[in-house]
Amino acid sequence: MVKANELRIGNLIYELVQDFNEGGRFLDGAKEIIIVDADIIKFVSENEGCYEPIPLTPEILEKCGFEFIPEAGYFSYKLKNKPQGIDAIKVGNGIYVHQLQNLYFALTDEELEIKL
Repeated sequence: MVKANELRIGNLIYELVQDFNEGGRFLDGAKEIIIVDADIIKFVSENEGCYEPIPLTPEILEKCGFEFIPEAGYFSYKLKNKPQGIDAIKVGNGIYVHQLQNLYFALTDEELEIKL
């Protein structure tokens, strides 16, 4: 479940797809990636169970321009470009795409480009 107060316009999250032929219940595993806008933030605040965060994976980090640092011994990625002199952001388990987007924006005042 994702919370509205964690979201910014432009974040990526999963929307759970409903099958209205099955009584409007969520289908197991049926998800669609959406870009958050103001209407979505409002809807999430009223219907948190309809959305999920996208787990951050090494594949997604690489698509974002991060590089694996093997000597770290865990999922740590170095920024290819060094915004404001920041060399790296170390990422642990349990982090989601929208959280990385928010962190990157807070540090660089730029949007993180993600090609999913």
